[in-house]
Amino acid sequence: MTKPMAAVAGLMLLEQGRSPLQAKLADYYPVFADMKVGMPQADGSLKLGAQFSPIYIHDLYRVRFTPIAVVRGPGDADLPMRKT
Repeated sequence: MTKPMAAVAGLMLLEQGRSPLQAKLADYYPVFADMKVGMPQADGSLKLGAQFSPIYIHDLYRVRFTPIAVVRGPGDADLPMRKT
C-alpha cells in the first residue's frame, strides 16, 4: 500500500505547484546528481558510467514497479535466479 500512497502524495504536491514534473530530481535530492548506471559488457560484467540524461520528477511516475534487487538468505545459494 506504500506505493499508491507515495503516488498520491506526489500528485498532491504537483497539484499545489510544489513539485513540477519537469524539475530534475537532483534539485530536491542532491545525491542523485552524480548517478552512475551499469552498462553491460560483452563478457557479462557491468561497467559503471555516467548517466546520459538527468532523472526528472516525471520519470518517477513512468517506472515499472519491479524489484531491482534480489535478496537471498543463507541456504538459498543453490536456488536459480529468476529474471523479471
